[in-house]
Amino acid sequence: MRSIEHDSEGLSRHYLQVSPILFDHIPMTRPPVSLYHLDHSLGQVRLLHRAEERIPKPKREEIACCCKGGRLFLCRTDYGALATIISKNLGALLDEPFLPTDDIAGFFYAAFRARIADFFCQPVVPRLDPILADIDVLCEYLWAFPERASSLLAPLDGDCSRASHAARTCFVGAGIVVGLARGRQEKTFMRNLLAGLLLHDVGMGSVPDFITKKPAKLLYKERQRVEMHVESGLSTLDRLQFKPVEVSQCVAEHHERFGGGGYPKGLRGEQISLAGRICAVADAFSAMISERPYAPRRTPRAALAALGADARSFDPALVKELALLLFVRE
Repeated sequence: MRSIEHDSEGLSRHYLQVSPILFDHIPMTRPPVSLYHLDHSLGQVRLLHRAEERIPKPKREEIACCCKGGRLFLCRTDYGALATIISKNLGALLDEPFLPTDDIAGFFYAAFRARIADFFCQPVVPRLDPILADIDVLCEYLWAFPERASSLLAPLDGDCSRASHAARTCFVGAGIVVGLARGRQEKTFMRNLLAGLLLHDVGMGSVPDFITKKPAKLLYKERQRVEMHVESGLSTLDRLQFKPVEVSQCVAEHHERFGGGGYPKGLRGEQISLAGRICAVADAFSAMISERPYAPRRTPRAALAALGADARSFDPALVKELALLLFVRE
């Protein structure tokens, strides 16, 4: 029997309480997660049912009663399995009363990373539509709780895969725009911006792995091949017939630089759209805090310092918003 001392810090460190909302989404015939019962008389959490084992109907009723009484928990070692369940039902997070905000952000992050990885494997409309549905849910969450925007930084990992980079860029950019709006986000802009942040590197699928994973400095022709991902991304949007202006701006402008010198057009200052400037900051920050083949991973604080020191490349006002976001986290 696994148990811990019954105290709020111990519970939150090792377990997640199962609300009736979460309970409704967990398959109860053979749950993919182990279930635990808080025994108030002993001040302990004890194992109630092991993952993947069949639950007889009478025991299901007992488990349901534990949930209604606020005594049903999941172990954090089952976090991945729970994230898989919740990623298919993100709307449940809008009314979830018990999960800490960092955990909610983690579930959103896992869902977005899985969705965009699926889309990158086959960038077609049927795989884009679920992404847009998930974006709508995240937007609703941020409109309802703009003060929780800083929690979007909690789940960011150092994985350098395209899917993780896309999800990180989306979450960082979402935090920046919520800060800019001060809780008064314009819904259409927010929704389209998040889609653009998530899809900004959709054209990188045309760049061979031997270039993207090269640990040394790229040759001139290899660099040209990388820069072509912008044009390739815009072509993909054309093929999908998905071209909200903010999405096209993120794809087209995330490598433009505030002081000029970026590509593909060498735009500067406010010649670059707000969406493009936000994406540039979020994209660079996401890249810096990941384990890239050609550069070591930086801490968020070090990445922020690098962005701030390069005032000619990134909009200082947006870097300041990112700094405020990190300050709230710390």
